[in-house]
Amino acid sequence: MNCKLCSNHIGYTLNAHALDYSDTNSYNVCFCENCNIAFTNCSGADFEYLYNNGQYNFKKNRIVEIIRPFFYIAEIFKAVSLRFLIKNVKLLEIGCGKGFFLSAAKVVGFNAFGIEPSQRSYKFAKSL
Repeated sequence: MNCKLCSNHIGYTLNAHALDYSDTNSYNVCFCENCNIAFTNCSGADFEYLYNNGQYNFKKNRIVEIIRPFFYIAEIFKAVSLRFLIKNVKLLEIGCGKGFFLSAAKVVGFNAFGIEPSQRSYKFAKSL
C-alpha cells in the first residue's frame, strides 16, 4: 500500500477498532515515514455508519458509560504506540469525535489538533 499524499510505500500499519463497540470491523491505520501522515482504509460508507451509529448516536448505552474510563486507557495506549513510531510532528485528527484520542495524544507529548463536524461532540471535546 502507498501513501495517499506522497505515494511512498507505507512503513507501519496498526489495526484499530471503534472503541465504543458500535462496529465490529477493524481498520488499518497506515503511517507514512516519508511525509509523517497517518490514514485509514475506511470507506465513505464505513464513516457514515460509524457517524450515525457510533459515538455520535444520541442514544446512551449504560454499559459503555460505565466502562468509558477504560476507553481512555486504550486511547493512551494508541497514542503511546503512535508516539513510538513517529516523533516531533503535529497531529491533526479529522473527525475527532469527543476528543478522547486528542487528549491522550497531548498527554504523551503530541502537538495535537482536531476537527469535528458534530457540534455536540465538539462541545464535549472542548470541555476535556
